[in-house]
Amino acid sequence: PVLGAEFVPDCVLDMVVYHEMCHLAAPPLGRAEAKRAREHRIHHSRFRALEKRFPALDRANAWVDDHMHLLLSHA
Repeated sequence: PVLGAEFVPDCVLDMVVYHEMCHLAAPPLGRAEAKRAREHRIHHSRFRALEKRFPALDRANAWVDDHMHLLLSHA
């Protein structure tokens, strides 16, 4: 619910939706595959490459970093 709060910029909500959609396009790696490739199972390099394509990623992440205390206090 906190992501729908008026103080949260649209780019942050859009980033969260985009992030979740990246999970569909780049599903988790199997344990053996992740270990062999030395990758994180969930947020592996293919996932991160897709995520970086979000146009407002830097702006949204900067806002989250600067306002995490607000997000957590309204959770």
